[in-house]
Formats: sequence, structure tokens, C-alpha cells
Amino acid sequence: MTQWSKAGVKDLSIFRLAAHDGIQSAMVVEEAINRKFTKVALLHDSTNYGVSGRDDLLDQIKKQGDKLQVVDTEKFNIGDKDMTAQLFAFQERRGPGDTDLGDRSRAGRGCQRHGEDWF
Repeated sequence: MTQWSKAGVKDLSIFRLAAHDGIQSAMVVEEAINRKFTKVALLHDSTNYGVSGRDDLLDQIKKQGDKLQVVDTEKFNIGDKDMTAQLFAFQERRGPGDTDLGDRSRAGRGCQRHGEDWF
């Protein structure tokens, strides 16, 4: 908002909002359950934010009845360009119907089934 006020905009009608991380995690887990996923792998960045996101997802999985089984958890460092090692680790532990829940970006979490788009 500061950059707009410095530009002389007096009647600002643009707002940027983000849901609390706990709400985002709850919605991702709920969506995965609604899509009938049963096994998931978690991918998060190694910062405190990423670890906190992983913990939020694990907490929500428990709160929503442990309907999702976490088969693997892997991390990456901010700036990493190659996640081949994490993907190979997922492949070694995955089975049919396994799903990746992960920190899709620093702004939010996403869910992906292999071969389908992020939602």
C-alpha cells in the first residue's frame, strides 16, 4: 500500500489479502480428502516458514481424522533449481494414487496428483 500512497493515489480500492496459514492448510487437506486421495508426500522449503507449513499440514491431517497417510516428507532450500533428489525419493516410496502436498510457492500451499495440474 505504501508504494501507492507515494505515487499520489488518494482513493485506493485495491487490497491484497492472504488467508492465515492454518486456514490454507485446512483447505488443502480438505480438498485432498474430497478428491479421495489417501496417501500423500509433503514437499516444503527448509526455512522456518516452510517447516511451519509442513507442521500445519501434519496438524490438519490429524484434525481431519487421519484420512491421509503421509508416506514421505522432503525439503528443499530456497533458490534450489533442481529437485531431482526429492522427486526420486518420492518415486521410491510412492504407490498408485499417491499425491504430493507441498509448499507450491512461498505465498500458499498446493496439492498435485502426478500427471495433473496444481489447483
